[in-house]
Amino acid sequence: MQQQGKSNSKKLVDGFPYLEEDVRWACREYACTIEDVLSRRTRLAFLNKEAAMAAIEPVADIMATELGWSRKVKKEQIKIAKAYIDSYGGRDVL
Repeated sequence: MQQQGKSNSKKLVDGFPYLEEDVRWACREYACTIEDVLSRRTRLAFLNKEAAMAAIEPVADIMATELGWSRKVKKEQIKIAKAYIDSYGGRDVL
């Protein structure tokens, strides 16, 4: 999903290639929810539950700016995204 010429954009989370600019681009391509960005646009939700959880707040900040979310909408989107990501199993702890 990374766009050429956007190498100065910060990574969403360490260890994965997804950038803040990828979220902005996804918003311009009609992404409307955090879970859309984390599952379909970056696939981070499927790759690593912990990394996806860590990315929720930064993704919400970017999407709120791009899509003009109110504080209430942003808070609700974060709540829904956390429940969505939490539904994934994550790693087994021995």
